[in-house]
Amino acid sequence: MNQLLHLSLATPSRQVLDIEDVEIVNAPAEMGDVGILPNHAPFLSKLRDGVINYKVGGNNFYVGVNGAFMDVAENQVTIISEAAILPEDADLARAQEAKDKAKAELEKKLEGTDFQMVEAELRRALLELKLLEHIKK
Repeated sequence: MNQLLHLSLATPSRQVLDIEDVEIVNAPAEMGDVGILPNHAPFLSKLRDGVINYKVGGNNFYVGVNGAFMDVAENQVTIISEAAILPEDADLARAQEAKDKAKAELEKKLEGTDFQMVEAELRRALLELKLLEHIKK
């Protein structure tokens, strides 16, 4: 029997994925995109904000991550992320509105604005839009 991967993805607030029998994981590693197949050598990398693609039973699935690290060892792919978005949680209109609002806030440069919070909202909106773009393909 072919050995497959176990994929887990967690954020500080929840376990997002915990999946057995994963055939491949494609992730946006900091130094370039990487594909993880069964029996991959141990690997640790920071991930760029982006979309992770994984395949189970010949079907492609996607999840968006911000501020993530990936550890690969003994057919276990573990991803720890500041935030993650599943396709069923993504909404095009909401994401576009959030992106526009955050950009407008950053452009105003008003005193008292929590720029880190606004930037985080912008990053999440851009990630959601990127995830929706991958799903359409």
